[in-house]
Amino acid sequence: MIGTLRKHFGLIALAVVAALAGGCARSPQAKEARFLEDGKQRLRNKDYSRALLQFRAAVQVMPDDPEAHYQLGLALVDSGDVAIGAAQLRKATELSPKHYAAQLSLAQLMLTSTDPEILAEAQKRLEGVVEAQPGNAVAITALGFTDWKLGHPERAEQRFRAALEKDPKHLDASVALAKLALSRKDQGGAEAALRQAVANDPKTAAPLIALADYYAASNRLPEAEQQLLKATQADPASGQALNALAALQLRMGRIDDADASYRRLAQVPGKQYQASHAAFLQLTGHPDAALAELEKLYAADKSNREIRGLLVNACMRAGKYDRAERLLAEALKAGPNDTEALTDRANLRIIGGKLQQAQDDMTMVLRFHPDSAPAHHNMAVIYRLRGSLENERRELNEALRLNPRLLEARIDLAKNLIRQGAAQDALHVLDETPDEGQKDALAVVETRNWAFLALPDLAAARQGIDAGLKRARTRDLLLQAAQLKVTTKDMPGARVLLDEILAKTPEDEPVLQVLLSTYANPCEAGGKIRSYLTGRPNSPVLQFNLGQSLAACGKQEEARAAFQAAYTADPSMIAAAVELARLDAKDGKLDAARQRLTPLTAKSTEALLALSMVERQAGNVDIAINDLRKALDAQPRNPLILNNLAYLLADRGGVDEALALAQKAKEIAPHNANVDDTIGWAYFKKGIYHSALPYFELAVAQDASPRNEVHLAMACARLGDVRRGQQVLNAALKVAPDLPEAQSAKRLLAESGARHH
Repeated sequence: MIGTLRKHFGLIALAVVAALAGGCARSPQAKEARFLEDGKQRLRNKDYSRALLQFRAAVQVMPDDPEAHYQLGLALVDSGDVAIGAAQLRKATELSPKHYAAQLSLAQLMLTSTDPEILAEAQKRLEGVVEAQPGNAVAITALGFTDWKLGHPERAEQRFRAALEKDPKHLDASVALAKLALSRKDQGGAEAALRQAVANDPKTAAPLIALADYYAASNRLPEAEQQLLKATQADPASGQALNALAALQLRMGRIDDADASYRRLAQVPGKQYQASHAAFLQLTGHPDAALAELEKLYAADKSNREIRGLLVNACMRAGKYDRAERLLAEALKAGPNDTEALTDRANLRIIGGKLQQAQDDMTMVLRFHPDSAPAHHNMAVIYRLRGSLENERRELNEALRLNPRLLEARIDLAKNLIRQGAAQDALHVLDETPDEGQKDALAVVETRNWAFLALPDLAAARQGIDAGLKRARTRDLLLQAAQLKVTTKDMPGARVLLDEILAKTPEDEPVLQVLLSTYANPCEAGGKIRSYLTGRPNSPVLQFNLGQSLAACGKQEEARAAFQAAYTADPSMIAAAVELARLDAKDGKLDAARQRLTPLTAKSTEALLALSMVERQAGNVDIAINDLRKALDAQPRNPLILNNLAYLLADRGGVDEALALAQKAKEIAPHNANVDDTIGWAYFKKGIYHSALPYFELAVAQDASPRNEVHLAMACARLGDVRRGQQVLNAALKVAPDLPEAQSAKRLLAESGARHH
């Protein structure tokens, strides 16, 4: 018995020890350590979504540990959720003011602001770090940037030099000195600072890359290449050096050398540059080879979401939508909450015109990641395509609140404001970028030029366009230069620039529209479009534009043939169907026009607008109003819909609603002659002729069309200015002697003349 008990006691003791050991392994501290280590590893591999899951789990098990909040904050910032990341870093500093790494990271984020109060707070935090860690060159350099932004460049220079005294290899301080020298137009000083950085640390790639960047920015490309070759020799596995070298060789037009460098880059250990050679193939016009390479990479590692996303995008570019759908269906079957796959599927659905389904996908993404700036940006794109500019602007503002450095969202917000007639606000948005380097980005220069053209501030536009073209002859810059020439009536000069774009992309719709506007004779414009059609006879875009020019020069049957060719080539081109319906209506074939448009109204406000015009022509004003109300439900801030509905309501007696709608249209499109005419018409119908007159005058000043002139003549008649009214009416009748509204103007002028005699 004793022996048996002793044996069992030993087993019990072992079980207790095992249980205790297991209990220790499952303690909150142990769980947190495991989550943090795994999260850091995933963050090093740029696997942001899984890293965030690990760090959030660490915060959940140890909510009062500043380190967990610190790591989560870093991951959020790296993944683009800057605002939420900053909040986590702040939480870490609140839990432990002596967590100097969190203090430093938070202060560095604050340095992206231009607000003096935020900069002062950053300075205070950094001073605390330096006081506790006087040898911290990173913190000293950050303090220098704070001084610089607060208007003390001399003190900043002292800080940068002090950081280098503490650590001669601290590259950020050397780069800061170079930037400070450049701000003083001291090219020699900038180069000397970077050369000294190379001398201080000759065996690493980073200083050589920094010096190469300086040479490349100065257009000293051979010298830049020399430094990058040295960098790849110093560190053959440096992806940053190889990437910069390949991009430089591509810029220099040395395609074979760039190809070899991108091949080497794709072999660098890790996943970051795996697809770099495939991207190069795509860029240089080898989509099939790029697709094959991505298929091979994905087959080797189907868990790599980044490669899958690139493969899906490559399939879409190649028109292989079925393959893209299968990839995403496979991914979503394995993980229904795979937000990357949902986002890619939303993009695929956008291309297919399935905007509501795309919106549903992005709504689900935002349910999982409500603080994702890229997701809000994607939702903004969907709203823009649906014509909801107000919702687009709301989503873009939210994206920038979450990540002020998301440049694409900032540019899209500026463009949204330009489209809504707020070009000055667009300039402010571009100026507010917290990243000084972004202000010189070519895309920002281009967007700023669009704002100047919209204001219009032609002198500023010309300066910006000229500066941009010295850097690159991009499509937008060439188009802007052409539009500038159109404003100065230099049509031949504009055509030269537009031809340069169309030689590469002859189906660029906006460029074609500007080209057509340079011809006073639309038949001549049609001849130009025919020249592009020679090489692309089945192009729906070119056929559509040919149809527009033929219709404008009175060749209705030829125009019909061109629109039909466009619609046959691309049945999703609703604009072509609408133009065919308009030709039907012009020929009096109203039933034929209805039959074309009615099936399209469920998915196109353009078709609803056209159908409303058909019903108005048929005398069915109430049906036309109903069609416009449906269109307005889909696009509540569309100025054309608002204006057309307001005009019909004013004619129908709904004057107060008409005035409200027209004034809303005026807010959105403040310089539109049709909108001014409609507001004037609503006041005229209310009998408030003194209020109607200035709006009619504005309309005529912007567009002296016969209808606008007749309305002005009618207002003059009601106000007793018969002489002016007759002059304006005579001008209208010279252009359109059979205008129906002219009879009303004649009658009113006769009555007013009789009263004043």
